[in-house]
Amino acid sequence: MIVKINVAGHISIAIGNIIPFQGDLKKLSQDNHDKLKAEILADGFNFSPHVWNHNDKYYILDGHQRISVMKKLKKDGYSFQAPDGKLSDEIPCNIVIAKDVNSAKRKVLQSVSQYGRLDADGFREFTEDIDFKLDDFDFLDFEMPDLGTESIKPEKIDLDLDTDIENAKCPHCGLDI
Repeated sequence: MIVKINVAGHISIAIGNIIPFQGDLKKLSQDNHDKLKAEILADGFNFSPHVWNHNDKYYILDGHQRISVMKKLKKDGYSFQAPDGKLSDEIPCNIVIAKDVNSAKRKVLQSVSQYGRLDADGFREFTEDIDFKLDDFDFLDFEMPDLGTESIKPEKIDLDLDTDIENAKCPHCGLDI
């Protein structure tokens, strides 16, 4: 039995030579664009897009939103710094092999499919020791887990809004308010 590997490693490609392929399959709202931009500026560009080399052109199969934001950042005067410290306009990309446009489109659909689902308990366990704001991310098909708050009776909490609001926590579960 064989599983065919259709990824041929990586190559660095000038950002201007990476061509969108999915058309209007997915949309990036301005709010989510801003969130993604903030994440990239705060933590760097961490996930290489997957591209298809067709007729000596590189088409994005996965990573359209990241490349869209990076192209805007480049237009706004940002430079890209590789791990070796060199400045460049190139992005590391993974090459995906597709025999034709139909095959490439199927690969796009594979990349946008979400077979696994976030689990509430797993999510809580995974994120309990990191500093992040849920609003900074967009989790598809994910509803906030039931934290058992239905049994909590509202009570008056005295807060000095000028000093306490940034450190406010639920007195029952410790969740940031």
